[in-house]
This record gives sequence, C-alpha cells and structure tokens, in this order.
Amino acid sequence: MRRSLRLMLIANSLYPVNAVLAWWAIRAGHMDARFGAVLIAYILVGPMLAYAAIRSGWSRRFRDPMMVFPMCLFCIGSIILAFGGMVVQLRGLVLAILPLVLMLGQFNLPPSQIRALGLLSVLGIGLVTLGRWLSTTPVEHEFARDVVQMVYIGGVLLVSSKVAQLVSRLRHDLVRSQTELGDALARVQLLATRDDLTGLPNRRRMDEILLEETRRHARQGTPFSVALIDLDHFKRINDTLGHHVGDEVLRRFAERARAALREIDVLARWGGEEFLLLCPGSHAEQAAVGLSRLQAGLAAQPLLAEHPTLRVTFSAGLTEHQLDERIEASIERADRALYQAKDAGRNRWVQTP
Repeated sequence: MRRSLRLMLIANSLYPVNAVLAWWAIRAGHMDARFGAVLIAYILVGPMLAYAAIRSGWSRRFRDPMMVFPMCLFCIGSIILAFGGMVVQLRGLVLAILPLVLMLGQFNLPPSQIRALGLLSVLGIGLVTLGRWLSTTPVEHEFARDVVQMVYIGGVLLVSSKVAQLVSRLRHDLVRSQTELGDALARVQLLATRDDLTGLPNRRRMDEILLEETRRHARQGTPFSVALIDLDHFKRINDTLGHHVGDEVLRRFAERARAALREIDVLARWGGEEFLLLCPGSHAEQAAVGLSRLQAGLAAQPLLAEHPTLRVTFSAGLTEHQLDERIEASIERADRALYQAKDAGRNRWVQTP
C-alpha cells in the first residue's frame, strides 16, 4: 500500500503543474476563464480527496482499494474540461493525452473497464463539442474542423482502447494461469506430503520434518522425542470386518490422536498401521503424557460407534533423541522399544533411553 501511495503521489504531482499551465493559458487568452477556473479547482481538489480516501483506509471497502478506475475517470474528466476550454488551435494537443490514459490503464484494469473508459472519452468529447455548437454560432469551417477532429480522435481512442483491452486481457489471462498453476502445485505438494487415508503427513514429509527438528536440536540444544506407534492386531480387524472397516479405524485413530496430543506434536503415518510421533521440545517423560492421554481416550470410548465391541489398542516405543545422534538411530531405538512392548503383551509403551 505504501508503494502504491508513493506512485500515486508521483502521478498526482503532475496535477499542480497542469493547474499552473491552465492559469497561464487563461492569462495568455488560450483558455476560457470559466472552464479554466473549474479545471484548476477540479485538478487540485480531486487528487487530494482520492489520496485521503486511500490513506485513511476508506477505499478498502471497494474491490479496487487503490481506486485505479475512478482515478482514470478523473484524469479523462480533466482532459475533457481542458478540451472544452481551450482555443481551437490547441485542442488537439490536449486530446493527444487521452490514449496515454488508456495505455496506462491496461496494466491495472480489466478489459471491460478499459472499454468503458474509451467509450466515455468519446462520449465526453462529443458532448463538449455539441455544447460549444449549441452555445455559439460556429463558422462553417469551424464546424467541419470539429467534425474531422471528432472522427479522428474517436478513431484513435477506439483503436487505443482495443489494443489496451487486448493487452489487459493477456495480462489477466496470465495472472489467472499463474494462480491456477500455483493452486495446482499446492495440490500436488499436498498430495506428495499427505497421506490420502488419514490426512496425516506421510513418511516423505515426516523425514523432512525430522531433519528440520534434528538441525534445530543441534543448533539450540532443545530436546525432542520420537515414538513409533503400532495398532494392535490390526490384521485381525481387516480379516474379520473387512478392509473398509480397517481404513475407518486408521482414520478415526488419526483423529483421536490429534485431539489427544499437543498442537506442536506431529503424528505421521509411517506405513500400514504404523505411525511415527514427533514431540518437539519434550523429554521422553513429557512425551509419555500424550501417549497416556491417547491410551486412556481409546479405553474410555469405542473408536467406531458402529462397532461398539471393537476394542482398538496400540503398542509404542518411545525414546529421546540424543545430541550428535543421527535421527535414524533414534527411530531404530524406538522400533526396538516397540517390539519390547509387543512382546510384553501389547496395549502399552516402552520407554528407552
């Protein structure tokens, strides 16, 4: 917003210059005094009001908070006012600025608004010319010159508007394509890092998270613990109730685990019915609290309401990562502890140094 306001101030600095030129044109007899007075007030007050609206945040209620389209309309209005007040010999110089407004608008406005600016420019020039004809008694050659001028500037404006619309459409198509590409890449990234069934990070993403945590541990010395969790007798669930029930057990277990663990804890599907838990900033004793909470929750309430007799438990191996140790060594130690928990009767966890 600050950058846009700076650019707006630079552009608006031209209006005081034009006000001075309009005052000089009045003094030199090149501009009608009434048109000139209105023009000077118009180009001095309008930009200040627009800047105040943007700077105060009032313009944020609009789709275009920088008010690009209204400012282009304002600029076209000032050009048409100058056109109406200038002597015949200088009107062409004023009208030469109109295509420039359309060209600059193509970088910010959609094609429909550029088309509207072009049509409004032609309409405004036509109305001012008609007003002069009705308020004066034009000589024949002035009438002919006005008609030629109208046809010429109308053609230039229509062509400029068409070119600006094409550029604007290309720019909008490019922006839309970039947005769609970004969304597609985000979806691909999500698919590449998330487990489809449970919504948890997959093994590939967990490897990245573990690497980041290991580096943070090496830099700052903050502890962290890892646990390997395996659902007890999961194959029996698949064999007796079907794989669709087994998939639902995995999904519900992931939901129950996320609710029982801390927000900073990361649970990933490590493979099959096996999960890996990362507890940042935790010693093994602190990480065990989350496992106890999860175990108590599974015992207190059935995992599947449609199978109330189905009792789902887990075994886990818990260990704390050691300084200057490779993360693979910690996971291997947790895996050995997991097998100790299974050999001891399952539905428990074993903590290893």
